[in-house]
Amino acid sequence: MRVVCLVPSWTETLIEAGVDVVGRTRFCIHPDEAVKNIAIVGGTKNIDIEKIILLKPDLIILDKEENTIDIVQQLNSYGLKWIATQVTSIETCIFELEKMADFLKNKKLLEYAELYKQVCNSKKLTCKLNKENTKNISYVIWKNPWMCVSKNTFIGDVLAYLGYELEMNVKKYFEISEETLLQRYCLFSTEPYPFEKNIAEIKSQGFSGEVIDGENISWFGIRNLKFMLSCLNIQK
Repeated sequence: MRVVCLVPSWTETLIEAGVDVVGRTRFCIHPDEAVKNIAIVGGTKNIDIEKIILLKPDLIILDKEENTIDIVQQLNSYGLKWIATQVTSIETCIFELEKMADFLKNKKLLEYAELYKQVCNSKKLTCKLNKENTKNISYVIWKNPWMCVSKNTFIGDVLAYLGYELEMNVKKYFEISEETLLQRYCLFSTEPYPFEKNIAEIKSQGFSGEVIDGENISWFGIRNLKFMLSCLNIQK
């Protein structure tokens, strides 16, 4: 089945599972060698519909948070078949993996779902982050203004399994004052803001925290799964 995927984390997952991905967004950068040979059909918020049509996909994969209603309307106007995922936790990620496995008749995706279940059922998750600071945590994704991630997100759920509890907010991604952050232990994500490039400056301003690989935490599917399995010391 020929698939166009407009979700970076799913693109990587589908390729790893052996799915024939023929189209991707410019943000679908993993696995780097494989994606070089896959056509770019736009971004996650805008697409080149003519390029997609020329690829003759059997299915287009979207995500309700990554992609837009406008994209759906364009696909519908040309009668293109699509499915949309919605990942807000590891549990919903498992559900979506099983759903895609059914659509694509792919056993690997089912294996990934089963491995995630193993992670969820384990009591032996260990993380290399600072285990002395598991309370009063903020996951920081942007600067000027400072932006953090709420507990009720995939990121929040992953960290909860690792023993870290984020604060709850009505908004999934919310603005926070510098004064408040200075009183918290901050996990500075490497994406979408490149905190790893200026962490020394941030710490010189009095912040307490560390840089965390944002892809491992937020890229649901195979990348996050491998990270979680590494916390179980299980190789995959």
